[in-house]
Amino acid sequence: MKDTWDNLFFELDGFATDMGKFFPMIPKSPALQKEVSKLSRRWKKIQKLVNKFEQEFYPAKPINIRIPEEFNHDDFIEAWKDWKEYLAEQHQVVMGTRMEAKGLTRLLELSEGNKQEAIKMLDYASSTGYSKFFKVNKNSFNNQNLKKDGPTEDPDFQN
Repeated sequence: MKDTWDNLFFELDGFATDMGKFFPMIPKSPALQKEVSKLSRRWKKIQKLVNKFEQEFYPAKPINIRIPEEFNHDDFIEAWKDWKEYLAEQHQVVMGTRMEAKGLTRLLELSEGNKQEAIKMLDYASSTGYSKFFKVNKNSFNNQNLKKDGPTEDPDFQN
C-alpha cells in the first residue's frame, strides 16, 4: 500500500506542476478564466486532502535504515528481507523504520556481531513460528528431534 501511495503522491505532484505551467498559457477570456478559477480552487482542496492523508499515513517521517557494517553482505540482507516478509505474512507485523532500526541493533547485540549467528537466529525464529528473534541455544537448534509417534518437540517450551 505504501508503494501505491508513494506513486499516487508522485503523480499528483507532477500533475500540479504541469497545471501550474498550463494555466498561464490559457487566453484571458472571462468565461475561461472563471472555469480556471474553479479548477484552481478544486485543486487546492485536493492538495489539502492529500497533505492531510500524508500526515495520517506517515505520522512520523521515516528514518534511514543503515545495515550495520558487520551485516552488510548479500546473504544477511536477503535473510533480513525474508524476516520482514515472514513477519508481515505470518504475524501481520509490518516493520516501520524505527522498529527495523531497533531490530537490527538488537540482532547485532544478540549475535555479538556474528553475521552467520544472526542469520541462524532469523531462520530459527521464522521456521518455528516465532514473531521475535532471540539468541538460540545450540541444544534447542540442533536437538529438535521428531518423536516416534508425533510432531517435532520444541525444547524451548519444555517445563
